[in-house]
Amino acid sequence: FFFFQAEDGIRDFCLSRGLGDVYKRQTEEFKTQATSLINFLANDSRTLSTLKAKSESSDPRITFLGTASMIPTPSRNVSGIMLEINDDFSLLLDCGEGTSFQLQRIYGPDYNKMLTKLRLLYISHFHSDHHLGLLQVVQDRRQAFIQIGAAPPPLFLLLPSNLLPFLWAYQSTLEALDCHIILNEDIKRVVVEEALPKMRTRRIKVEKESGDDVLEDHEDPKMKEIVSHFHKSREESKEAFRLFLAEAQIKDICTAPVVHCPYAYGIVIEHQAGWKVVYSGDTRPSKNLIEVGKGATVLIHEATFGDDMAKEAVHKKHSTISEAVEVALAMNVWRLILTHFSARYVSMRTKSKHRAIEVQHQSLGAQRFLENKSIFATDFLTTRISQLEYLPMVTSLLRSFSLSLIHI
Repeated sequence: FFFFQAEDGIRDFCLSRGLGDVYKRQTEEFKTQATSLINFLANDSRTLSTLKAKSESSDPRITFLGTASMIPTPSRNVSGIMLEINDDFSLLLDCGEGTSFQLQRIYGPDYNKMLTKLRLLYISHFHSDHHLGLLQVVQDRRQAFIQIGAAPPPLFLLLPSNLLPFLWAYQSTLEALDCHIILNEDIKRVVVEEALPKMRTRRIKVEKESGDDVLEDHEDPKMKEIVSHFHKSREESKEAFRLFLAEAQIKDICTAPVVHCPYAYGIVIEHQAGWKVVYSGDTRPSKNLIEVGKGATVLIHEATFGDDMAKEAVHKKHSTISEAVEVALAMNVWRLILTHFSARYVSMRTKSKHRAIEVQHQSLGAQRFLENKSIFATDFLTTRISQLEYLPMVTSLLRSFSLSLIHI
């Protein structure tokens, strides 16, 4: 029911030694860990039965298309997450370069069919590893409808305003995108005011009466033209967006400004069936996102750095693993999925011949939450929300099993 990337330790060990010997050495430890995890889940106040009672009509599927930060690695592409609400509606959360190829690898001959369900494409912020795959996906979607001879339903691009010049350049030079554009700023929700990075203004040379040239800050005149053009169709797009939300039975959708770069946002999607998904995008731990996402079913949060690189995380405005877990605890989420890992980490294991991501600074509660209610996403990890009740337990056991092999 999900794709799980095999650990190198398991594969290498199996090539050289029989698994029978492993079972003899590890059975008791493995049994103890499994019993502990099952007992912990049995005491979870929000079990699967509770979730199903709220969400009998919908069990959305989440697929990770890219889980790397900034640049792709041999096993991870850059950011992209597919949220399939049902057989008729899908949302794409961020769309880094190569996302279309990742989708083709997963869906194969059903790629075009999947694109016909895509109705919303969300971009969290301006950095290229989150949006460079957008145009290819939009083009492929258009071709998919041409092939079946059907008129495409509206596609909504939900994005920050500082991405408008990029789209303007494409449309004015090559072709129209034929999409409704909704700005993240138009549906933002601010509960807690935070110090956010500001957009730099354009600096140009101005000749003074004295004859000296000085640099002064001015608003980019081209940006005024772009925004003015966009405003002409803004109300039409907003109305179409409202109709889409009603049709998809989305109870609420909003963005939350987060601490990363100018116009960076997280997103909260709440469905009438009862589930609530929060995606952080890139950010430092955000009090505003915590408040807006309170009580979420699933939090997908970036964990770019291990705890040993906390200073780097502050400097680059990203989060460590422990910080992401603390956000999940404060938000009171049911399950946490960690993603957006730095390319410096070859493995999620705590001990490896390669550099591994480290978890150091955790309270007992945070440690138990990480072990029993959280998973590290890999590319092509696919799960329904209901399956997340057991997925953390399965992945934790597999990770422990892999670690035990390294010590033999």
